[in-house]
Amino acid sequence: MTLLEKIQNLCKEDGITLAALERKSGLSRGSIRLWDKNTPSADKIVKVANYFKVSSDFLLNENYIEETKQNKVINKLIDETKRNVFKWISFNNKFGNYNENELLDAFDLKENEKFILNQIIKKTAFFTEYNDGGYLIANLCLDHESPKVKKEIELYVWYKSKFNTYARNNFYNNLNDLYKLVINQISNVDEFIDEFLDNTLPF
Repeated sequence: MTLLEKIQNLCKEDGITLAALERKSGLSRGSIRLWDKNTPSADKIVKVANYFKVSSDFLLNENYIEETKQNKVINKLIDETKRNVFKWISFNNKFGNYNENELLDAFDLKENEKFILNQIIKKTAFFTEYNDGGYLIANLCLDHESPKVKKEIELYVWYKSKFNTYARNNFYNNLNDLYKLVINQISNVDEFIDEFLDNTLPF
């Protein structure tokens, strides 16, 4: 992932445009797009890093993995799901009785994104409770069953009757691992595999 791609993903996570980032960071308008071909000075990198609360190393090094709060949350969800502390259920099982329009309004999304969400979330989203809220993980790809289509996995925090977009797999690869784990739990694949491993097969 290039420097510009990382910054664009960070902007998407934060819900701001490149122009807004430039303004908030004291950079000239249109300058960040030029970083795709020209490496900026260290002080400009620091300004962007400080805004997003990440390190300069994270922005500059392609394979550098930042231990962000999002990564910590995702990794904890993975660990606790493996330990069966978190039990995931389908979106419909949790929210099937909600009014559809009110439920979509609970997401912090644009109208076109809500339309896409409405088409697929009932098939590809799963929820786990935590205290008075919980977490929702969903595959937001319209053609979610095609193996050739890149999955668009998103994690939402359900808190005070609102779904807040928290992380996307274009930036947090461990979301893919969590989604696979959830699918396996929902389909009882892990139980089937564990039973197979525990049994001594006759010769």
